[in-house]
Formats: sequence, C-alpha cells, structure tokens
Amino acid sequence: IQPTLKMILPSSIDPVYFDETYRLQPELWLEAMAETCACHGLPAKGLRAFADGSNLIAAVEERWVVKIFPPHHRHQWESEYRVLQALNGRLSFPIPALIAFGEREEGWTYVILDLLPGVSLEQVWEQLPISERHSLLERIGNMMAEVHAIPVPAALASLEPHWPDFLNAQI
Repeated sequence: IQPTLKMILPSSIDPVYFDETYRLQPELWLEAMAETCACHGLPAKGLRAFADGSNLIAAVEERWVVKIFPPHHRHQWESEYRVLQALNGRLSFPIPALIAFGEREEGWTYVILDLLPGVSLEQVWEQLPISERHSLLERIGNMMAEVHAIPVPAALASLEPHWPDFLNAQI
C-alpha cells in the first residue's frame, strides 16, 4: 500500500551528511515515520526518535519501531527484513516480529517491528559489575551460537556482504 506521501525524503543524500547531521535531526524526518505507519494502518502518535543506530529509527507508541534506511543503506534493509523472516519462530529467545517492510516512493526503504521490552546494553554497561558483564557476554555468545546453528536458507545466501570478503576487509 503506497498512498501519496506528503513528506518526501531526499532521493539522494551524502552518506557523511546523513550520518553526522540528518539522522540526528528528527524534526527533518519524523513526519516520514508517521506517514510510513499510516501506510500500514498503524497509529503514529507518541513518536520517539532514537539517537543511536545507523538509520532513521523511532519508537511508535512504545509498541513498534520504525526504521527507515537511506538509499546507500539498502543492503542493511535487505538483510534486516530477510533475516527476521528466516529466524521467525526458530529461536529460544525473543526477536522483534516483522510487522511490515517496503519502499517509499522516493527510494528509501523501511521496516516496522515490534518493540521488545528492555533497555539497550549501551545504556547500562558502565554501571554493571564485572561478574554481570561476563554473564551477559556469555549469554550473548550462546544466542549468537544458536543463530549460527540454523542452516542458512537459500533466500539468504545472496545477501551482502560475502562472508570471506567481509572478513578480509575487517582484517
């Protein structure tokens, strides 16, 4: 469903400007969040922009999360919605449910997810005692192992980055 949108996001945007300026000024894009919700019949009151992340991210009514990806992050969008679909119901721990995904008329892509309860690790890490940090890292490692134990569906094999190339770039 793609009604005509009132707020048009820039069809092209410099990645540095996006990361350092645009993303951090929600007044420039919160209306696009509301419109994206409306396209899927979701109310869009109580929008709360997130300051972190690499895309435009906002909580909606503390119930959903909308993430809008600029054109230069299309690969992140592809990975996010396809991996969430593939992992749905296959893990012993909760992951956000994928409510909707799509592309806005100006070429920016989006996902709408359930908002999981809790706080980000970044917000509490410094206050945690070392023993709790170790415990959390062990739990995170176990969760990662569970995800990696799931055979990669054919639909995900084409996702970027190609793993050997990614590892070489990281080294």
